[in-house]
Amino acid sequence: ASAGVRTKSVGSPRFNPGSYHNGSVWPMDTGRIAEGLRRHGFVAEAEDLEERILHACGSVGALVEFFRGDVDADIRINRQTVDVKVLGTWRRVEQEPQKTQGWTVTRLWRIMRRRGLL
Repeated sequence: ASAGVRTKSVGSPRFNPGSYHNGSVWPMDTGRIAEGLRRHGFVAEAEDLEERILHACGSVGALVEFFRGDVDADIRINRQTVDVKVLGTWRRVEQEPQKTQGWTVTRLWRIMRRRGLL
């Protein structure tokens, strides 16, 4: 995804790009993956993921907790809550992210500190 690594593969039966954990992209998770890649010598790949995080936050103008994991190149966040009734029970399938999330702020701080920008 343009913003980073999705929580589910697009081939997963439960994939939903706007769901909370079934296809969305979390800067915190993507940053942890980038750290692991860097630690194992995949520096260019780690830099790419960190650039995606920075670009995504800049493009929506907020340090949100998660982005949509849509298959196109657009970076988006959910703008509404979507509930559906399944077998008589209401289930939340999408919700808006928190606009400023502490772990996203920390992730950006770590990226900027490592790059000598702080």
